[in-house]
Amino acid sequence: MPAVSVLLLVMPMATQAGSKDTQINEMLVGLVVAFTAGWRVYRGGSLRSDAVVGLAGVWLLVAPFVLDA
Repeated sequence: MPAVSVLLLVMPMATQAGSKDTQINEMLVGLVVAFTAGWRVYRGGSLRSDAVVGLAGVWLLVAPFVLDA
């Protein structure tokens, strides 16, 4: 999970692909996943942290349609 969060944080800045809204969205989701990964390391895994990461993934799939409208 930490590797995924780093990729979501760094890749929008490194590639400059997509619109600024998309880049900011990916970076915010990367922050959510990074904080959740830290939370899992500190407190251990739980259903809540799994749900947060799952919802972040669903948001990444749905966001282009929501933000484009």
